[in-house]
Amino acid sequence: LASGCGTPSSALNNTSDGQLLGGAQSGDFAARIADADALWATRDHLPDLRAAIALYALALDTASPDLSDADRRVHMIALYTRLARAHFLLGDAVLPLSVPDPKAVEAEAAVSFDQGRAYAERALGLLHPPLLAAAQSGQDLSEAIAAIDDPAAAGPMFWWVSNLGRWMQSQNPFTALSFTDDLDRVGHRAYALDPAYLNASPTAFLAGYYTQLPLPSGDAALSKRYFDEAIALSPHTLAHRVAFATLYATKVNDRALFERTLQGVLQTDPDDHPDSAPENRLERQRAQHILNDPDPFF
Repeated sequence: LASGCGTPSSALNNTSDGQLLGGAQSGDFAARIADADALWATRDHLPDLRAAIALYALALDTASPDLSDADRRVHMIALYTRLARAHFLLGDAVLPLSVPDPKAVEAEAAVSFDQGRAYAERALGLLHPPLLAAAQSGQDLSEAIAAIDDPAAAGPMFWWVSNLGRWMQSQNPFTALSFTDDLDRVGHRAYALDPAYLNASPTAFLAGYYTQLPLPSGDAALSKRYFDEAIALSPHTLAHRVAFATLYATKVNDRALFERTLQGVLQTDPDDHPDSAPENRLERQRAQHILNDPDPFF
């Protein structure tokens, strides 16, 4: 894995389908996943998220002799996807809201986003084995990913492009610029395959994408369209509203909209939807922090 600088290397180079399936170590595969899932329920707490990540990663190498090869593949795709999501959550929200040192957060978050991207690639490699050959033959990886025509790939695609996009923010502008086509291809493909995946996450990705891209100034009208769609598809997801305030309202220089949207987040009970309660608790914290010091956004 890259260390937060330079060009990230593909996680599919010099590997095989069998290596991606893992399972070389003995242990209780189901118990490790169950223990990780219990910690995942409180993933908005940094120690619990770190522990869940460690257990999920341990499960990758744990044998599961009671599973067929096909069932093992299904479980491993889910594990890689969960780890891609967990690393994004760590770098995007839990570290920034838990660790007071911005430099320490920036360094660890960049590594976490790169790890998340790599796990998403592995999920895609298992879901679509021809991707392994494409990566190892030197084909443009984002083109190969965007060619996958399976709605089940929308999740790993979303986490791949989301982690890559956040990793880019830690790089110099010239490095970041070289990956904009990847965001375009894979972000739009994830949306085309399943715009409603995980609370309309691919739709929200495009909403944010169009606040910045295409260069030089993005497309505010398209951004608004995708934000409206994401919020309509998943009105309980507070991340969409915080992103609408911090990305769209700031882009159109509407401070009243910015403050009104964030105040609305604070007035929402994050526990109304248990499946997304940890993320919603984090977004309420983020909204409060922003409202305490909104000036940097304008």
